[in-house]
Amino acid sequence: MCAYFIHPVWSDSMDRKVFACKNLKLDDEVVWQLDKLHRLEVLDLSFNMITLDIPVRLPFSKNLYTIILKNNQISDKGAVKLAEAIGLCKNLQELDLGINYIEDEGASNLADALGTCRFLTSLDMSHNQIGEAGFDALVEHLSRTEIPLSVAFHGNEHGDDVDENLLKVRS
Repeated sequence: MCAYFIHPVWSDSMDRKVFACKNLKLDDEVVWQLDKLHRLEVLDLSFNMITLDIPVRLPFSKNLYTIILKNNQISDKGAVKLAEAIGLCKNLQELDLGINYIEDEGASNLADALGTCRFLTSLDMSHNQIGEAGFDALVEHLSRTEIPLSVAFHGNEHGDDVDENLLKVRS
């Protein structure tokens, strides 16, 4: 498993440094070591078994623009830890946390952190287990953004309401 980390395959698509390890059943051990990739711009660890039960040491820097953690096992516990790290990533533009068992507590913590990401243009929180409290926290914080924001929230309790509510709060 660590071979993928020690010798990562970098892609320079559109002049971005990309590290992608999809569908390899990676776990938190690999995530623990990713802080060594300081110049990373796109991190795609979708379709693995990442829980973030260990302290998050992702390569959060001014260069990280896209984080894709779709279809892992992050849940509320991991979302709380991820929120602490995301707060350090001021230039984040895209975050995909779809299908991760995140509930209200995790969504609320993520909402606080995402409020510091001034350049966020895309957020995917689809197919989690977010109810009214998490939804309200996300709407409150995301409605403060000054640039257009694409939000995927379908598959949650208020999934169809998110775009309409964000537009109401912004106007």
